[in-house]
Amino acid sequence: MTHNFEEFRNWLLAKIAESEENKNQAGRYEEWLQVLENEDNWKKACLGKARENPQKPLIGSGIEKFIFEWIKEQDRKTINLLAEKLGEIQAQGENVDNLTTQIQELQQKLNQQQQSEEVFRNNIEDLTNQLDTARQEFQEKIDRQKQELQSQINQLNQQNIYQQNQQTITNLNSSLTIANNTNGQLQTENQSLQTQLEQTKKDKEKVEKELVDLKQEHQELQNQVQALMAEISTGSQQMAFIQQRE
Repeated sequence: MTHNFEEFRNWLLAKIAESEENKNQAGRYEEWLQVLENEDNWKKACLGKARENPQKPLIGSGIEKFIFEWIKEQDRKTINLLAEKLGEIQAQGENVDNLTTQIQELQQKLNQQQQSEEVFRNNIEDLTNQLDTARQEFQEKIDRQKQELQSQINQLNQQNIYQQNQQTITNLNSSLTIANNTNGQLQTENQSLQTQLEQTKKDKEKVEKELVDLKQEHQELQNQVQALMAEISTGSQQMAFIQQRE
């Protein structure tokens, strides 16, 4: 089932206006909306495939979460409309084949949404792993540089040519000092990365909790669909019985 992109755009702009936090990210949301104007990109986003490639995702996880929330609202509206339609069918004796097809499409959409939630969680785990790898590579690089400079200084001292190579040693000591300063900067950057990692983990926990809530609502929607299908089946049996009597 393909959803209307313009309806989603208007809904998202209203969401942004409701929250100061969302207003601060308005520029990024506008960029992502431009990406989603492409029909193929919009279809991928609705199917949870916009972030299949963690290296080059089409959109950010922030707007993807809003897409899931909007689709969930649309599905709930669809169920309400189907329930009203069912009442009309039971009252007027209309054919239920078309309504059954719509319910089957909704069931398929709910299954696709569950798959999209799994992709979203995997993307968060990939980001955490990338941050850990970058921090380790930074530390290994600066350690190698310090060891190489210290080895050169030790070799000059062992050869007892301090007078002849005093300037060289001074230069190497200066390089070591620069390396130590660089190490301090990298440690500061690593601390920043650690802070980002902790924030990412907090965001991950928040998102996982939201996913649990989405799954619970998803199960409730499925229960409503099953109840509607049961009512449709009962209505069809009653219609068949009436037709046989006539």
